[in-house]
Amino acid sequence: MQQKKGLRTPLIMTVALAGSALPAISHAQSVRPDPGPVVDRVLEAYGGGDAVRSVKSYRQEGMLVTSRGAAHGQVYRISDGPSKLSILVDYPGRSEVRLLENGVAWRGTSPSSLTPVDGPLQGAMALQAARIALPRLLDDLRAETTLVEPSEEGVTLLDVRVGEDLLLRVYVEEATSLIVRTESLIESAPAMVGFATDYSDHRSVDGVVFAFREETFASGHRTATSIIESVELNPEGPRARLPIPQGN
Repeated sequence: MQQKKGLRTPLIMTVALAGSALPAISHAQSVRPDPGPVVDRVLEAYGGGDAVRSVKSYRQEGMLVTSRGAAHGQVYRISDGPSKLSILVDYPGRSEVRLLENGVAWRGTSPSSLTPVDGPLQGAMALQAARIALPRLLDDLRAETTLVEPSEEGVTLLDVRVGEDLLLRVYVEEATSLIVRTESLIESAPAMVGFATDYSDHRSVDGVVFAFREETFASGHRTATSIIESVELNPEGPRARLPIPQGN
């Protein structure tokens, strides 16, 4: 695994989700310019379309630090595309497991404690699975992707419809064609639930680029930082499953 030169992202995004950025998301566009050239540039920036499409799944391991450094946990994520995601955060003394498969979501501390979730929690997990599947998601959902105009200075905005009431806004830095931010919206939530993620420290892993640092926000407030330590493409056998703790 080698770091790809020149992929540090200098763009600093202003976080202003409460009452501004997310409510501005609109899927009703009077003019629908073709997002295809932007998607093609993004794929090229991440290693090329063929390389991106060759990644059917991937495993990430790293550290998650919650807001104000209140808790540190080892995080494991296995992405099998926008419809299947497995996450384990192993904190000292406790664990959190989240699973999503084909629209059905579970949450708990171990296999025996997993319970189904729905509503905004299920929507949040579906949006997380979608954003973690970027940039492949843009290629798969070209027909559901809208180029937003006017875009903000220095970035191009893409809106991706990932569900009936789930919208993902993707910020593409014009200088590098890298994704530097996403905003997620659950439109059916009573209080316009929104989340955001900033991406940096982009590196190449076996020819495909990943962000090794993520800053997450909810309603404009930082919630956590994920520092990715390793990425494994198309894992097999035990590596394709989470090290989920047993017991209650």
